[in-house]
Amino acid sequence: MAIAETDASEFARSAKADGSAVPAEDAPGRAIADWILREGRAIRGTRHFVDAYCHQLRQAGVPLTRTLMGIRTMHPLIAATGFTWRTETAVAEEVDRGHDMLDSDQYRLSPLKAIREGAAPIRRKLSSPEPLFDFPVLADLREQGMTDYYAIGLAHSDGAIDFISYTTDSAAGFSDRDIAVLEGVNAMLAANIELHAVRRMKTSLMRTYLGQDTASRVLAGEVTRGTGRNLNAVIWSSDLRGFTRLSDTYPAADIVDLLNEYFDAIVPAIEESGGEVLKFIGDGVLALFPISSADDIQARADQAIAAAEDAMDAMTALNVIRAGTGAPSLDHGIALHVGDVMYGNIGAPDRLDFTAIGPAVNHTSRLEELCKETGHHVLVSGALAALTRRELVSLGCHQLRGVEAPQEVFTLPDPATDPVTGGA
Repeated sequence: MAIAETDASEFARSAKADGSAVPAEDAPGRAIADWILREGRAIRGTRHFVDAYCHQLRQAGVPLTRTLMGIRTMHPLIAATGFTWRTETAVAEEVDRGHDMLDSDQYRLSPLKAIREGAAPIRRKLSSPEPLFDFPVLADLREQGMTDYYAIGLAHSDGAIDFISYTTDSAAGFSDRDIAVLEGVNAMLAANIELHAVRRMKTSLMRTYLGQDTASRVLAGEVTRGTGRNLNAVIWSSDLRGFTRLSDTYPAADIVDLLNEYFDAIVPAIEESGGEVLKFIGDGVLALFPISSADDIQARADQAIAAAEDAMDAMTALNVIRAGTGAPSLDHGIALHVGDVMYGNIGAPDRLDFTAIGPAVNHTSRLEELCKETGHHVLVSGALAALTRRELVSLGCHQLRGVEAPQEVFTLPDPATDPVTGGA
Protein backbone atom coordinates (compact mmCIF):
# COMPACT_ATOMS: atom_id res chain seq x y z
CA MET A 1 0.00 0.00 0.00
CA ALA A 2 1.35 3.45 -0.91
CA ILE A 3 2.14 5.75 1.99
CA ALA A 4 -0.23 8.42 0.70
CA GLU A 5 -3.07 5.89 0.82
CA THR A 6 -2.37 4.67 4.36
CA ASP A 7 -4.40 6.06 7.25
CA ALA A 8 -2.24 8.12 9.58
CA SER A 9 -3.32 6.06 12.57
CA GLU A 10 -1.50 3.07 11.08
CA PHE A 11 1.71 5.04 11.42
CA ALA A 12 0.74 6.19 14.91
CA ARG A 13 0.34 2.58 16.04
CA SER A 14 4.02 1.98 15.25
CA ALA A 15 5.26 5.32 16.54
CA LYS A 16 6.29 4.32 20.04
CA ALA A 17 9.83 5.29 21.01
CA ASP A 18 10.90 1.69 21.69
CA GLY A 19 9.46 0.45 18.38
CA SER A 20 6.43 -1.31 19.86
CA ALA A 21 2.90 -0.50 18.80
CA VAL A 22 0.77 2.19 20.40
CA PRO A 23 -2.13 0.37 22.08
CA ALA A 24 -5.38 0.61 20.14
CA GLU A 25 -7.12 1.98 23.23
CA ASP A 26 -4.72 4.91 23.37
CA ALA A 27 -7.01 7.24 21.46
CA PRO A 28 -5.32 10.46 22.65
CA GLY A 29 -1.90 9.28 21.46
CA ARG A 30 -3.24 8.16 18.11
CA ALA A 31 -5.12 11.43 17.69
CA ILE A 32 -1.95 13.48 18.34
CA ALA A 33 0.08 11.28 16.00
CA ASP A 34 -2.58 11.81 13.32
CA TRP A 35 -2.44 15.55 13.97
CA ILE A 36 1.37 15.62 13.64
CA LEU A 37 1.18 13.81 10.30
CA ARG A 38 -1.66 15.88 8.90
CA GLU A 39 -2.17 19.40 10.32
CA GLY A 40 1.14 19.65 12.19
CA ARG A 41 3.19 18.73 9.15
CA ALA A 42 1.76 21.77 7.32
CA ILE A 43 3.02 24.24 9.99
CA ARG A 44 6.32 25.59 8.63
CA GLY A 45 7.43 27.79 11.52
CA THR A 46 9.07 25.68 14.25
CA ARG A 47 7.95 27.96 17.07
CA HIS A 48 4.37 27.87 15.82
CA PHE A 49 4.53 24.09 15.56
CA VAL A 50 5.73 23.83 19.18
CA ASP A 51 2.83 26.05 20.29
CA ALA A 52 0.29 23.94 18.45
CA TYR A 53 1.81 20.62 19.55
CA CYS A 54 1.75 21.59 23.24
CA HIS A 55 -1.85 22.72 22.83
CA GLN A 56 -2.69 19.30 21.41
CA LEU A 57 -1.10 17.62 24.42
CA ARG A 58 -3.08 19.79 26.82
CA GLN A 59 -6.28 19.03 24.95
CA ALA A 60 -5.49 15.33 25.24
CA GLY A 61 -5.32 15.66 29.01
CA VAL A 62 -1.55 15.70 29.51
CA PRO A 63 -1.01 18.20 32.38
CA LEU A 64 1.80 20.01 30.65
CA THR A 65 3.28 23.10 32.35
CA ARG A 66 6.55 23.57 30.49
CA THR A 67 8.17 22.11 27.37
CA LEU A 68 11.73 22.68 26.20
CA MET A 69 12.84 21.55 22.75
CA GLY A 70 16.37 21.97 21.41
CA ILE A 71 17.21 21.74 17.69
CA ARG A 72 20.74 21.53 16.30
CA THR A 73 21.78 23.95 13.60
CA MET A 74 24.68 24.71 11.28
CA HIS A 75 25.66 28.33 11.72
CA PRO A 76 28.99 30.02 12.43
CA LEU A 77 27.57 31.70 15.54
CA ILE A 78 24.71 29.44 16.64
CA ALA A 79 25.06 25.85 17.88
CA ALA A 80 21.39 25.20 18.59
CA THR A 81 18.02 26.88 18.93
CA GLY A 82 15.83 26.30 21.97
CA PHE A 83 12.05 26.60 22.12
CA THR A 84 10.49 26.96 25.59
CA TRP A 85 6.70 26.72 25.95
CA ARG A 86 4.85 27.56 29.18
CA THR A 87 1.17 27.40 30.04
CA GLU A 88 1.09 30.97 31.33
CA THR A 89 1.96 32.36 27.91
CA ALA A 90 0.97 29.47 25.61
CA VAL A 91 3.54 30.89 23.17
CA ALA A 92 6.99 29.36 22.76
CA GLU A 93 10.06 31.53 23.34
CA GLU A 94 12.76 30.99 20.72
CA VAL A 95 16.38 31.49 21.82
CA ASP A 96 19.58 30.85 19.85
CA ARG A 97 22.52 29.37 21.74
CA GLY A 98 26.11 30.09 20.71
CA HIS A 99 28.84 27.50 20.34
CA ASP A 100 30.29 28.56 23.70
CA MET A 101 27.23 26.92 25.28
CA LEU A 102 28.79 23.51 24.59
CA ASP A 103 31.64 24.32 27.01
CA SER A 104 29.40 25.62 29.81
CA ASP A 105 28.59 23.73 33.02
CA GLN A 106 24.92 24.43 32.34
CA TYR A 107 25.13 22.24 29.24
CA ARG A 108 27.68 19.65 30.43
CA LEU A 109 25.61 18.87 33.55
CA SER A 110 22.25 18.87 31.79
CA PRO A 111 19.83 16.18 30.63
CA LEU A 112 20.14 17.79 27.19
CA LYS A 113 23.77 16.64 26.84
CA ALA A 114 22.99 13.17 28.17
CA ILE A 115 20.08 12.70 25.77
CA ARG A 116 22.02 13.97 22.78
CA GLU A 117 24.77 11.49 23.58
CA GLY A 118 22.28 8.63 23.40
CA ALA A 119 20.93 8.29 26.95
CA ALA A 120 17.60 6.56 27.48
CA PRO A 121 14.56 8.74 28.30
CA ILE A 122 14.99 10.47 31.67
CA ARG A 123 12.06 10.44 34.13
CA ARG A 124 12.32 12.15 37.51
CA LYS A 125 9.49 12.44 40.05
CA LEU A 126 10.40 15.81 41.54
CA SER A 127 7.74 15.68 44.26
CA SER A 128 8.82 12.34 45.75
CA PRO A 129 10.11 12.38 49.35
CA GLU A 130 13.66 11.70 48.21
CA PRO A 131 13.88 12.99 44.62
CA LEU A 132 16.92 12.20 42.50
CA PHE A 133 18.53 15.49 41.51
CA ASP A 134 21.33 14.05 39.36
CA PHE A 135 21.09 17.09 37.08
CA PRO A 136 21.23 20.60 38.63
CA VAL A 137 18.27 21.82 36.57
CA LEU A 138 15.98 19.37 38.37
CA ALA A 139 16.46 21.10 41.72
CA ASP A 140 15.70 24.42 40.04
CA LEU A 141 12.50 23.01 38.57
CA ARG A 142 11.49 21.64 41.97
CA GLU A 143 11.95 25.13 43.48
CA GLN A 144 9.66 26.47 40.74
CA GLY A 145 6.89 24.12 41.88
CA MET A 146 7.37 21.42 39.26
CA THR A 147 6.45 17.89 40.33
CA ASP A 148 7.46 15.66 37.41
CA TYR A 149 10.01 15.72 34.59
CA TYR A 150 10.37 13.64 31.43
CA ALA A 151 13.02 14.08 28.73
CA ILE A 152 13.48 12.07 25.55
CA GLY A 153 15.59 12.24 22.41
CA LEU A 154 14.28 13.09 18.95
CA ALA A 155 16.30 10.72 16.76
CA HIS A 156 16.87 11.77 13.15
CA SER A 157 17.61 9.65 10.12
CA ASP A 158 21.26 10.82 9.99
CA GLY A 159 21.93 9.63 13.53
CA ALA A 160 21.72 13.06 15.16
CA ILE A 161 19.56 13.42 18.25
CA ASP A 162 17.62 16.51 19.19
CA PHE A 163 15.93 16.92 22.56
CA ILE A 164 12.57 17.56 24.16
CA SER A 165 11.58 17.68 27.82
CA TYR A 166 8.17 17.92 29.46
CA THR A 167 7.48 19.26 32.98
CA THR A 168 4.31 19.51 35.03
CA ASP A 169 3.28 21.18 38.28
CA SER A 170 0.27 18.88 38.69
CA ALA A 171 0.12 17.47 42.21
CA ALA A 172 -0.11 13.94 40.82
CA GLY A 173 2.66 14.48 38.27
CA PHE A 174 2.48 12.65 34.95
CA SER A 175 0.41 9.49 34.93
CA ASP A 176 1.49 6.28 33.23
CA ARG A 177 -1.02 7.14 30.53
CA ASP A 178 0.60 10.59 30.04
CA ILE A 179 4.04 9.06 29.62
CA ALA A 180 2.60 6.50 27.21
CA VAL A 181 1.19 9.33 25.10
CA LEU A 182 4.54 11.18 25.05
CA GLU A 183 6.42 8.00 24.17
CA GLY A 184 3.83 6.95 21.60
CA VAL A 185 4.03 10.13 19.54
CA ASN A 186 7.78 10.58 19.86
CA ALA A 187 8.93 8.91 16.65
CA MET A 188 6.32 10.83 14.65
CA LEU A 189 7.36 14.05 16.41
CA ALA A 190 11.05 13.37 15.69
CA ALA A 191 10.34 12.87 11.97
CA ASN A 192 8.50 16.20 11.85
CA ILE A 193 11.19 18.06 13.79
CA GLU A 194 13.84 16.62 11.47
CA LEU A 195 12.06 18.35 8.58
CA HIS A 196 12.15 21.61 10.52
CA ALA A 197 15.83 21.15 11.42
CA VAL A 198 16.84 20.37 7.84
CA ARG A 199 14.85 23.31 6.49
CA ARG A 200 16.39 25.69 9.03
CA MET A 201 19.92 24.40 8.38
CA LYS A 202 19.44 24.69 4.62
CA THR A 203 18.35 28.31 4.94
CA SER A 204 21.09 29.09 7.47
CA LEU A 205 23.86 27.62 5.33
CA MET A 206 22.60 29.35 2.20
CA ARG A 207 22.52 32.73 3.93
CA THR A 208 25.92 32.17 5.53
CA TYR A 209 27.66 31.32 2.27
CA LEU A 210 25.60 33.27 -0.27
CA GLY A 211 24.04 36.21 1.58
CA GLN A 212 20.42 37.03 2.39
CA ASP A 213 19.09 38.04 -1.03
CA THR A 214 21.10 35.54 -3.04
CA ALA A 215 20.08 32.70 -0.71
CA SER A 216 16.42 33.66 -1.09
CA ARG A 217 16.76 33.54 -4.87
CA VAL A 218 18.50 30.18 -4.92
CA LEU A 219 15.98 28.69 -2.48
CA ALA A 220 13.19 30.08 -4.66
CA GLY A 221 14.49 28.06 -7.60
CA GLU A 222 17.00 30.26 -9.44
CA VAL A 223 19.44 27.38 -9.89
CA THR A 224 19.75 27.11 -13.67
CA ARG A 225 22.85 28.42 -15.42
CA GLY A 226 22.15 31.76 -17.08
CA THR A 227 19.15 32.65 -14.94
CA GLY A 228 19.26 36.04 -13.29
CA ARG A 229 18.14 39.61 -13.71
CA ASN A 230 19.45 43.00 -14.68
CA LEU A 231 19.89 45.18 -11.66
CA ASN A 232 20.79 48.81 -11.05
CA ALA A 233 22.97 49.09 -7.98
CA VAL A 234 25.73 50.86 -6.15
CA ILE A 235 28.74 48.57 -6.44
CA TRP A 236 31.35 48.17 -3.69
CA SER A 237 34.81 46.72 -4.29
CA SER A 238 37.48 46.66 -1.58
CA ASP A 239 40.66 44.86 -0.59
CA LEU A 240 43.78 45.09 1.49
CA ARG A 241 46.90 46.87 0.31
CA GLY A 242 50.07 44.81 0.42
CA PHE A 243 48.25 41.54 1.03
CA THR A 244 50.70 39.54 -1.11
CA ARG A 245 53.61 40.77 1.00
CA LEU A 246 51.76 39.90 4.21
CA SER A 247 50.95 36.43 2.88
CA ASP A 248 54.62 35.83 2.10
CA THR A 249 55.73 37.08 5.54
CA TYR A 250 53.36 35.48 8.04
CA PRO A 251 52.17 31.88 8.63
CA ALA A 252 48.94 30.85 6.93
CA ALA A 253 47.08 30.61 10.26
CA ASP A 254 48.01 34.22 11.07
CA ILE A 255 46.79 35.33 7.63
CA VAL A 256 43.43 33.64 8.21
CA ASP A 257 43.08 35.51 11.53
CA LEU A 258 44.11 38.75 9.81
CA LEU A 259 41.50 38.31 7.08
CA ASN A 260 38.80 37.56 9.62
CA GLU A 261 39.66 40.72 11.54
CA TYR A 262 39.52 42.72 8.32
CA PHE A 263 36.18 41.26 7.25
CA ASP A 264 34.81 41.82 10.78
CA ALA A 265 35.48 45.53 10.22
CA ILE A 266 34.22 45.78 6.65
CA VAL A 267 31.18 43.50 6.40
CA PRO A 268 29.04 44.93 9.26
CA ALA A 269 29.49 48.41 7.79
CA ILE A 270 28.12 47.17 4.47
CA GLU A 271 25.23 45.17 5.88
CA GLU A 272 24.12 47.76 8.43
CA SER A 273 23.77 50.29 5.60
CA GLY A 274 21.59 47.98 3.52
CA GLY A 275 24.22 46.39 1.30
CA GLU A 276 24.84 42.71 0.69
CA VAL A 277 28.20 41.02 0.32
CA LEU A 278 28.21 38.84 -2.78
CA LYS A 279 31.60 37.23 -2.34
CA PHE A 280 35.04 37.24 -0.79
CA ILE A 281 37.84 36.89 -3.32
CA GLY A 282 40.98 36.34 -1.25
CA ASP A 283 41.24 39.65 0.58
CA GLY A 284 38.69 41.31 -1.72
CA VAL A 285 35.03 42.07 -1.05
CA LEU A 286 32.35 42.54 -3.74
CA ALA A 287 29.05 43.95 -2.51
CA LEU A 288 25.90 45.55 -3.92
CA PHE A 289 23.45 48.17 -2.69
CA PRO A 290 20.48 47.39 -4.99
CA ILE A 291 18.43 50.32 -6.31
CA SER A 292 14.74 49.46 -6.54
CA SER A 293 13.44 52.64 -8.21
CA ALA A 294 14.38 56.14 -9.34
CA ASP A 295 13.19 57.48 -6.00
CA ASP A 296 15.62 55.12 -4.26
CA ILE A 297 18.82 56.17 -6.06
CA GLN A 298 19.85 59.07 -3.86
CA ALA A 299 19.22 57.20 -0.61
CA ARG A 300 21.21 54.17 -1.76
CA ALA A 301 24.10 56.37 -2.86
CA ASP A 302 24.13 58.04 0.55
CA GLN A 303 23.95 54.67 2.34
CA ALA A 304 26.89 53.24 0.38
CA ILE A 305 29.08 56.23 1.17
CA ALA A 306 28.02 56.08 4.82
CA ALA A 307 29.05 52.41 4.81
CA ALA A 308 32.48 53.37 3.50
CA GLU A 309 32.87 55.94 6.29
CA ASP A 310 31.85 53.37 8.91
CA ALA A 311 34.29 50.85 7.44
CA MET A 312 37.12 53.40 7.66
CA ASP A 313 36.28 54.07 11.32
CA ALA A 314 36.24 50.33 12.03
CA MET A 315 39.61 49.87 10.29
CA THR A 316 41.08 52.73 12.30
CA ALA A 317 39.91 51.09 15.53
CA LEU A 318 41.24 47.72 14.37
CA ASN A 319 44.67 49.16 13.64
CA VAL A 320 44.82 50.72 17.11
CA ILE A 321 44.18 47.29 18.59
CA ARG A 322 46.73 45.65 16.30
CA ALA A 323 49.36 48.25 17.17
CA GLY A 324 48.84 47.44 20.85
CA THR A 325 49.75 43.80 20.18
CA GLY A 326 52.70 44.60 17.94
CA ALA A 327 50.89 43.49 14.78
CA PRO A 328 51.32 45.53 11.59
CA SER A 329 48.63 48.00 10.56
CA LEU A 330 46.36 47.07 7.70
CA ASP A 331 46.02 49.41 4.72
CA HIS A 332 42.94 49.11 2.56
CA GLY A 333 41.04 50.56 -0.38
CA ILE A 334 37.32 50.93 -1.10
CA ALA A 335 35.80 51.90 -4.44
CA LEU A 336 32.14 52.83 -5.06
CA HIS A 337 30.43 53.13 -8.43
CA VAL A 338 26.86 52.90 -9.72
CA GLY A 339 25.52 51.13 -12.78
CA ASP A 340 23.66 48.19 -14.27
CA VAL A 341 24.82 44.65 -13.50
CA MET A 342 23.67 41.19 -14.48
CA TYR A 343 22.95 39.43 -11.18
CA GLY A 344 22.59 35.68 -11.54
CA ASN A 345 24.03 32.22 -12.19
CA ILE A 346 27.20 31.69 -14.20
CA GLY A 347 29.60 28.77 -14.36
CA ALA A 348 29.77 25.14 -15.47
CA PRO A 349 26.56 23.11 -15.84
CA ASP A 350 26.92 21.49 -12.41
CA ARG A 351 29.08 24.08 -10.60
CA LEU A 352 27.57 27.56 -10.48
CA ASP A 353 28.35 30.88 -8.88
CA PHE A 354 25.67 33.47 -8.12
CA THR A 355 27.38 36.79 -8.79
CA ALA A 356 27.24 40.18 -10.49
CA ILE A 357 28.96 40.84 -13.79
CA GLY A 358 29.05 43.67 -16.32
CA PRO A 359 31.05 46.78 -17.32
CA ALA A 360 30.00 48.61 -14.14
CA VAL A 361 31.55 45.86 -11.99
CA ASN A 362 34.78 46.05 -14.01
CA HIS A 363 34.78 49.85 -13.69
CA THR A 364 34.50 49.56 -9.90
CA SER A 365 37.38 47.11 -9.76
CA ARG A 366 39.59 49.42 -11.81
CA LEU A 367 38.64 52.34 -9.57
CA GLU A 368 39.64 50.33 -6.52
CA GLU A 369 43.09 49.75 -8.03
CA LEU A 370 43.51 53.55 -8.09
CA CYS A 371 43.33 53.76 -4.27
CA LYS A 372 46.99 52.76 -3.93
CA GLU A 373 48.11 55.25 -6.59
CA THR A 374 46.24 58.20 -5.07
CA GLY A 375 46.90 57.27 -1.45
CA HIS A 376 43.21 57.50 -0.53
CA HIS A 377 41.26 54.78 1.27
CA VAL A 378 37.93 55.55 -0.41
CA LEU A 379 37.32 56.52 -4.04
CA VAL A 380 33.92 57.37 -5.51
CA SER A 381 33.13 57.49 -9.22
CA GLY A 382 31.82 60.65 -10.83
CA ALA A 383 28.56 58.84 -11.67
CA LEU A 384 27.91 58.07 -8.00
CA ALA A 385 29.13 61.48 -6.80
CA ALA A 386 26.45 63.08 -8.99
CA LEU A 387 23.73 61.16 -7.09
CA THR A 388 24.70 61.51 -3.45
CA ARG A 389 23.90 64.27 -0.99
CA ARG A 390 27.06 63.48 0.97
CA GLU A 391 29.96 65.91 0.71
CA LEU A 392 32.81 64.66 -1.47
CA VAL A 393 36.11 66.09 -2.69
CA SER A 394 37.13 65.91 -6.36
CA LEU A 395 40.55 64.44 -7.15
CA GLY A 396 40.31 65.44 -10.80
CA CYS A 397 40.29 63.11 -13.79
CA HIS A 398 42.22 59.84 -13.80
CA GLN A 399 42.79 57.15 -16.37
CA LEU A 400 41.38 53.80 -15.27
CA ARG A 401 42.88 50.64 -16.70
CA GLY A 402 40.68 49.34 -19.52
CA VAL A 403 38.44 52.44 -19.51
CA GLU A 404 38.86 54.59 -22.62
CA ALA A 405 38.15 58.10 -21.35
CA PRO A 406 39.65 59.64 -18.19
CA GLN A 407 37.17 59.62 -15.28
CA GLU A 408 36.63 62.21 -12.59
CA VAL A 409 37.21 60.62 -9.20
CA PHE A 410 36.09 61.76 -5.75
CA THR A 411 36.99 60.93 -2.19
CA LEU A 412 35.71 61.65 1.31
CA PRO A 413 36.57 64.94 2.99
CA ASP A 414 39.60 64.83 5.27
CA PRO A 415 38.16 64.63 8.82
CA ALA A 416 40.84 67.09 9.98
CA THR A 417 39.41 69.81 7.73
CA ASP A 418 35.77 68.70 7.52
CA PRO A 419 33.55 71.42 9.08
CA VAL A 420 30.88 68.82 9.84
CA THR A 421 33.24 67.06 12.30
CA GLY A 422 34.48 70.30 13.80
CA GLY A 423 38.03 69.98 12.46
CA ALA A 424 40.29 72.97 12.04
